[in-house]
Amino acid sequence: MIVLFTSIFAMMSLIDDRKEGFLLSVMVAPVPRSAIVLGKVLGGTTLSAIQGMIFLLFAPFAGVHPRPLQILLVPAVVFLVSFALTALSFAIAWPMDSTQAFHGIINLFLIPLWLLSGAMFSITRASGWLRVVMYMNPLTYGVDALRALLYPGMETFPLSHSMATLLLFSLAMFGLAFLMANRRTARVRRMIAEQLSRGLRARYDRHRIIARWTFPLWMYVSVTGVIVYFMLYQWFPHS
Repeated sequence: MIVLFTSIFAMMSLIDDRKEGFLLSVMVAPVPRSAIVLGKVLGGTTLSAIQGMIFLLFAPFAGVHPRPLQILLVPAVVFLVSFALTALSFAIAWPMDSTQAFHGIINLFLIPLWLLSGAMFSITRASGWLRVVMYMNPLTYGVDALRALLYPGMETFPLSHSMATLLLFSLAMFGLAFLMANRRTARVRRMIAEQLSRGLRARYDRHRIIARWTFPLWMYVSVTGVIVYFMLYQWFPHS
């Protein structure tokens, strides 16, 4: 629960970064968009995973005494769950400008993910349709993996299956976050490729239809982007 809530709400800072203009300065920096997404997601993941591991330090007081191999695997499971949920939160927060809207949308994912993860009741005791929904919930496999490591014999799925599902879920959520952050850039790239193709094939009539509007915009963005970068990082770095 600590990992879930911390991971989900860690990306609320993304909305504040956009309002304060910090995100704009990052976007014009000459770094890959994937590095921006990965850095932000890893920041939230680290915070969430550390908080979860601090809570697990009290496991011996609850009668849980994991073996050395289990101690190594528990942080891996916590990291995968934190990374996947933080990436999901990034994908949701990226197009938003309001924290109130973020809260409203995130609750649609937060409460079902938590209640139907097997943390409240076992998947074996759920009814037919509810069991199917729990099988489809990726967080179910994270909870089951932790249960397999901390309470051996009480798991529902093999540990290898749960770990593989968490890894796929993490990759899928990071891909979704990258697509959300790269969506407008991808459209511009397709438009550039299409315009270049029309010009090379001597289809000037169709090329002029869009080029008369896009060329001034591209020139403006290319010049002002460089100017903004030098103003932020070279000429006035401490202002």
